[in-house]
Amino acid sequence: PHTPSPPHAPRLPAADSSFHHQIMQNQSPRKNHIAERAKQTLENSFLMQLKKQQQLQQEILLQHFQQQRQQLAEQHEQQLRHHLKLWEQQKAMEEAALREAREAREAREARERHERDRVELLRKKDKHEPSANASTQVKQKLQEFLKKKQAAANANGTVPGSPYRNWGIVKSSSGESITSTTSAATHPYRLAAPLPLTVHAPPTPSPAYYPLRKTASEPNML
Repeated sequence: PHTPSPPHAPRLPAADSSFHHQIMQNQSPRKNHIAERAKQTLENSFLMQLKKQQQLQQEILLQHFQQQRQQLAEQHEQQLRHHLKLWEQQKAMEEAALREAREAREAREARERHERDRVELLRKKDKHEPSANASTQVKQKLQEFLKKKQAAANANGTVPGSPYRNWGIVKSSSGESITSTTSAATHPYRLAAPLPLTVHAPPTPSPAYYPLRKTASEPNML
């Protein structure tokens, strides 16, 4: 079958063709201007979106930076507190060690003082003991001597003299014995007066015991 060919555009006369070409040339600058404006609008819109996106990214970065800065500040503060706590603990330990050392030194000094006092007391006691022992020995020897003397006197039938002296009896210028109360009161080493001894005087012989003596006036009876 025979296919019909497409219809051809009618050809315009030469005068009409030149007019159409002139119209198209007149409309082309306007289209270009519209296209330029549309392109500029699109570019401006893209730039605005890009600027907003950049601002949003900057805000996000700034917020993230602030968070990191806050975290770093908190970590730094925690580290400072930890170091401060360690320093306080170390200082407390040093003070406790110093206090213990001071107490130990004071206790040692107290023990040394006590030991020195004890040694000094023992030394003084050792110095006094020989004199006390000597005094006791002298007293014992004196008592033994007096006992022996008393025993010897009793065996011989004589009365020994008193070893004590009566400092309260003072001889006057006339030879009389008087009691000196002042000297006894002032003298610090007054000894007690001995007990009076009872001595029996021998019997007085009768006149007949003595022979008659001749006098010059009597005549010789022989």
